[in-house]
Amino acid sequence: MQANHSMTNAYTTDFYTTDTKISDVVNDPVFGKYGRLIFPVGGGYYSGTTLGELRLIWYNNIDPAKTVEIANYMKGQAEADEAVFFDIYTDEEKAFDPDKENTGLFFFKGTPGERFAVCNAGGGFAYVGAMQDSFPHALELSKMG
Repeated sequence: MQANHSMTNAYTTDFYTTDTKISDVVNDPVFGKYGRLIFPVGGGYYSGTTLGELRLIWYNNIDPAKTVEIANYMKGQAEADEAVFFDIYTDEEKAFDPDKENTGLFFFKGTPGERFAVCNAGGGFAYVGAMQDSFPHALELSKMG
């Protein structure tokens, strides 16, 4: 499968760097209410203040360059009004069951009509480590179309 060259700019933007504060990504207005879900929700599961310093509990070999690339891809897509996140529960469902507040699906666009993959991050027993577990894979698959 060839790379989807129409999405090239989304991978080459430099909105964020390894020196960007994680809080600046989480609170970036382009992400709206879901920015807080890009990294583990709740305290104690990650450390570091910048994208380059990000450390997730129980994970090794976190690549700061890949973390930055993922954050830049998400911002590029969001700024282009491309879907990056799908909220899967209504406000009413979340009000009835507050555990659903921190749930949704992140989307890494491929080529319409081609095969797709679902990358499911592990760690749901304590936290979702998507930045390490599934986002890197989803980004690479997206690049392949």
